[in-house]
Amino acid sequence: MWINIAIVASLFSVSLVAWWVARMIRTPIRRLCEAVERLGAGQDVAPCLEVGGIVEVQRLQRGVNQIAAALAQSRGMLERDERHISEAMADLMCKNQQLEHSSQAKMRLCAAAHDLRQPLHALMLLSDGLADGETDPRRMQRIKHIRECVEMLNFRFEELMSFSCLEAGISTPKWSEFALDRLFDEINRNFRPTAEQHGLRLVVRKTDAWVRCDYVMLSRILSNLASNSLRYTHQGGLLIGARRRDHEIRIDIWDTGIGIAPQDQKRVFEKFYQVDPQYGSSTTRGIGLGLATVQKLATLLDAPVELTSVPGKGTCVRVTVCAVTPPEPVIASAPMPPMEAKPCQSGLRKPVVSDKLAILEEV
Repeated sequence: MWINIAIVASLFSVSLVAWWVARMIRTPIRRLCEAVERLGAGQDVAPCLEVGGIVEVQRLQRGVNQIAAALAQSRGMLERDERHISEAMADLMCKNQQLEHSSQAKMRLCAAAHDLRQPLHALMLLSDGLADGETDPRRMQRIKHIRECVEMLNFRFEELMSFSCLEAGISTPKWSEFALDRLFDEINRNFRPTAEQHGLRLVVRKTDAWVRCDYVMLSRILSNLASNSLRYTHQGGLLIGARRRDHEIRIDIWDTGIGIAPQDQKRVFEKFYQVDPQYGSSTTRGIGLGLATVQKLATLLDAPVELTSVPGKGTCVRVTVCAVTPPEPVIASAPMPPMEAKPCQSGLRKPVVSDKLAILEEV
């Protein structure tokens, strides 16, 4: 009998211990399952799980707490990044709208250029008519100044309108193949009177090269470079020539002008950038768009532009375009004198035009 009582007591004790152990494990496990489910649903586990129970359960609880803390930190960083991204996107959209409005304004300005040219053209005609029948020297001098101012106004207006159209993306290249000498003759006709008026010599070397390019754009590039060189050259002259390099033609524009300081050479192609006033008077300086237009056009034509200059000795600008085979044989002209010196290493080798139109070289 005592044996039966002992067995029953033992079974009761074992059951009680099993119930207690199960309770100590089941409750933490249940809480762990709930916490994992909340984490899986993207919810925060707050407050953190209380650590208790057997050692293995405590390890699980600490692990879940660490995971919850790391996820909360990552979520906070993600929310901050999302705010930054939203702000950046809003700022980008605002800037895109501003750029769109600016582009539309430039396009409207280019479209209105014709209307703006009409009164300017009328002013030029009226200024030309003032000299008809006039004999008074003082009035003739004033009329001359008026015409010069109107011509300068027209030049700067055309420069500004051309650059605005380039920035608006309206101008696109019209590719064709043509004799480079044809363009050289045009540059010679347009700028020889200006050169002679200032006591300068303009030499344009004959060439038999043909190129593939946009005639109007390349003409504008060379005209801007020639005009800029003549503006800042007070003695000597200007030389324009070309030479073949494999499948390319390199056009050189040399002058014996005042040159460009080293700190300005990399910035002269920026729009509205002008060098120190000592390089030109207020009447000869432009508005800082001539070389910027050259750079824009050269980019459209994929024609690299290089500039080398030595202050007090002169400047050389090189434009490289694509060469093509002439459609029929032409008489080759005399080769251009070698100009292989690198101004950046040994100084600029500037051409000096003598009375016999010979090209001399001096280091």
